[in-house]
Amino acid sequence: MKTFVVIPCFNEQENLAATCFSLGFGLGRAPSANLVLVDNASTDSTPEVMAQLRETVGVRNISIVYEPTRGYVPARHAGVSAVMELARQEGFRSNDVLVLQADADTNYLPGYIDAMSGAISGRPGELIEGAAVVGREFRAEFPEFHALCCRVDYSVEPWFAADEAQVIVDDKVCGFSLADYYRWGGHRQEIDSLGREIYVETTRLFMHAKRAQPAYRIKVAGAYAVPSRRRLWTQGPAYFASAGFPRDAEWIRSWVRQLPSSRDFLTTPFAWPSLTSAIRSRQRHLLALFCLLPAACQNGPPPSQFQLALVSALRHLAGNDEPKCLLEAALFLADEENGILDKFLDQGLIPRSSLNFNS
Repeated sequence: MKTFVVIPCFNEQENLAATCFSLGFGLGRAPSANLVLVDNASTDSTPEVMAQLRETVGVRNISIVYEPTRGYVPARHAGVSAVMELARQEGFRSNDVLVLQADADTNYLPGYIDAMSGAISGRPGELIEGAAVVGREFRAEFPEFHALCCRVDYSVEPWFAADEAQVIVDDKVCGFSLADYYRWGGHRQEIDSLGREIYVETTRLFMHAKRAQPAYRIKVAGAYAVPSRRRLWTQGPAYFASAGFPRDAEWIRSWVRQLPSSRDFLTTPFAWPSLTSAIRSRQRHLLALFCLLPAACQNGPPPSQFQLALVSALRHLAGNDEPKCLLEAALFLADEENGILDKFLDQGLIPRSSLNFNS
């Protein structure tokens, strides 16, 4: 199977070369894959960095695409469209082409492309996903924050759906066949009921896939990446409160304005007066996205009785099984203080010892 790596880039002059090098493109070498770089109307030196990379690695291995409409959906779709044209020129069938999504500010560990390319069997409906991990340097610099995240997440993990049932997809460490991408309808821009653009474009792509045909999410062993932490530098409290799930600008501001700086929160999170509220918000997000959402996307009943009422509430809020509606409903439940998810947490179904973050 022929592999193409697609990287959307907006003002990534500082990060792009290192990301490409980590994937194996650079210093006169290239893996057995092609790289498609999408300039999303950058205003810095990103185009020059792209041109230098192409000259260094070779025009046969790197293609450059310009997409004037900003945003991940237009940029990612432009990259896949370029893959389609390149595959046609080289005589590859779309069933025999693997598209790997990558981000321009992520460091991919050795063997990433080989691990991902070797994991796809060619069966229709496969979405493969590597793992984004926390770098050692970040853990060492902010040990209290890292330990807090692990402990909060551990408190609700027993209620998560099985890996194969999950629908939340990490955009920067995933891949699919070119044929499936178009069968699934491609990346699309969607607006919620309040007129805000909905993010997580590849999650929605996969949710559409599961509605249309059998679709499978496959975790790939040995495919690891260390993402940039720049969102944490500017959105620390909000990033924590949403469990890293992207939210709209006003939602982010509501958390960020409570602190003088995100670095203060990362360094000494337990000193923040609003920490208890942020912990509960993170737990609600995790339950809504990794427990209720996958259960709502399955054809059968929820796996446990307690989930039945929660999933029913989610479906009632959504009104239908459109991915954008289910996601909007899940986020509504995640934001609802003293709502059904808080009541669930307060009932002691999660061991109270795991909720005692001062011990």
